Amino acid sequence: APGVEINQDLGFIDSILLEPRRDLVEGDILTVQLRGRADGVARFDLGTEAFGIPMRQVETSGSWVIYEGTYVVGASDRLVQPQLRIRLNIDGQTQEVTTTFPHTLDGSVGTRSTIQPPRAPISANPPQIQSISSNGVGMSLRSNDLLQVTVRGDRGARASFRVAGVIPDTEMREVSPGLYEGQVRIPPNPSPVTNARLEVTLDRDGQRTIQADPNGLTITP
Repeated sequence: APGVEINQDLGFIDSILLEPRRDLVEGDILTVQLRGRADGVARFDLGTEAFGIPMRQVETSGSWVIYEGTYVVGASDRLVQPQLRIRLNIDGQTQEVTTTFPHTLDGSVGTRSTIQPPRAPISANPPQIQSISSNGVGMSLRSNDLLQVTVRGDRGARASFRVAGVIPDTEMREVSPGLYEGQVRIPPNPSPVTNARLEVTLDRDGQRTIQADPNGLTITP
């Protein structure tokens, strides 16, 4: 594809897709899709802003599979045509592709709604949380690392997460009905914490559900 550089052609990666194709503001989501061989570990870097963002296998496309990862534009982001480095590791070998997002990510110019419009009647019961995941499990997070949190639950809620004693409430975006994503940088010089409690809150129509991830986070200076 034009503008895509393949640093090592191992045949792992077939194509890359970046969406949406426009300038992004706070709350917008940049979606990165990689079409490649199955059973790999895919990650991407976004300029100098975020590194090692995980990508998950979301569907099969012929003899290939689709890996997908996302980045939510934050209020402090100021990126002009950032470069992306996208990697797929299979059996200890890594193929890397470099491409450019030909637009801006600017959190200073406004926001978009973080709640998906309802497509069907919403239950009056407290919102349910089915699962919580983050990219911090099994690793030590350090100052300026990007913590990404994904929650599956009832749709149409306002979602947030916090790390007790370390990170205050951080708003999440409903990227599709019932799927919420959010991210935050670890603050400078954090106090060391082992098994820090990651809590997620869903609010809807005055009713609140709070749930903790059973996997604690480790944060080091």
